[in-house]
Amino acid sequence: MLSETRNNSSPILREIIAASAAEGNPITCLVYTLLLPWAAEVARDCHIPSALLWIQPATVLDIYYYSFNGHGEEITKICKDPSCSIELPGLPSMTSHDLPSSIVPSSSDQYSFALPTFKEQLEKLDSETHPKVLVNTFDALEPEALKAIQKYNLIGIGPLIPSAFLDGKDPSDTSFGGDLFHKSGNYIEWLSSKPESSVIYVSFGSLLVLPKPQMEEIARGLLQSNRPFLWVIRSEEEEKEEDRLSCIEEVKQQGMIVPWCSQVEVLSRPAFWDVL
Repeated sequence: MLSETRNNSSPILREIIAASAAEGNPITCLVYTLLLPWAAEVARDCHIPSALLWIQPATVLDIYYYSFNGHGEEITKICKDPSCSIELPGLPSMTSHDLPSSIVPSSSDQYSFALPTFKEQLEKLDSETHPKVLVNTFDALEPEALKAIQKYNLIGIGPLIPSAFLDGKDPSDTSFGGDLFHKSGNYIEWLSSKPESSVIYVSFGSLLVLPKPQMEEIARGLLQSNRPFLWVIRSEEEEKEEDRLSCIEEVKQQGMIVPWCSQVEVLSRPAFWDVL
């Protein structure tokens, strides 16, 4: 997917930049986000400045940077021995439990695919002079982490929240923004039909795939809670006949299963009670 995104999007982005310039509206800066290091190449080739938008904390960026720049063996060591700790420049002492999942080896390695792209992303930054990185944090929260990488200009611009909240509008306003997958269309109506502070929201992100025994345990626990729940199960997981829950009918009677939804919309609804 990452390779296809690079091959298809790179020329289109160049066309957009060229077309804007031809129309008298030249693009003056390109802001790109995670897993899109090729965007910086496009910006450089088009002679416009660029900035990486890092949507995670500054500390996470620092850990990735140090793992690729002289501290990889130390990080590997504490991953193998949870009793060990490490002190990276500008950061507090950490154990393996404090590290990003993609760095810590596991039986599944579900996030390891991202490591080469993260490394490429940082290499692109290293090729620039004091590159700007816009970070989803603020100075008082991570003062040391924002200064830990001397060769980068880390700028806290967070916390990033939808503009609808700042404008006092309905948080379901989707005039700006986007989702990784198509959202289900009727979960808001379902939430509105539930009593205040009654619904449990269950979601394990866009990448994690749980084994069937875990799914069964979660389902039983939700049923025993005697509360309505909104459970995000991606459509490709639900469609596999062998992976269907044994208690699927009871689950659908008490709760609602959707392939994808807006977490901001769910958590802002009066019916929301707790999250799993």
